[in-house]
Amino acid sequence: MKPHKHAELIKRWADGKQIQFKNSTGNWRDVLGQPNWDNDELRIKPEPEYPKTKMNDDELITAWENGPSSLKLTAVANAAIARAIEDKQVIITLDQIEG
Repeated sequence: MKPHKHAELIKRWADGKQIQFKNSTGNWRDVLGQPNWDNDELRIKPEPEYPKTKMNDDELITAWENGPSSLKLTAVANAAIARAIEDKQVIITLDQIEG
């Protein structure tokens, strides 16, 4: 017997992954409830991609050493975020600043 055309998607959906379908305008939308497995245009919803710091070990160590003793990890995280913004890996919009 030939496996269902969406056998792998069905298994991953059963494991809790979000299924998406392509609508008539070509946009991917989340399936609410049980997917229509007869639909040809299904996929697992992609995981969001987050930027990775471009700071090297020496830069991270410097941020660690220069941070206040009680906030060392915060100092490293803030330095990595600032670098990501400088490198245009992350773009801050006015809406995000105003909250």
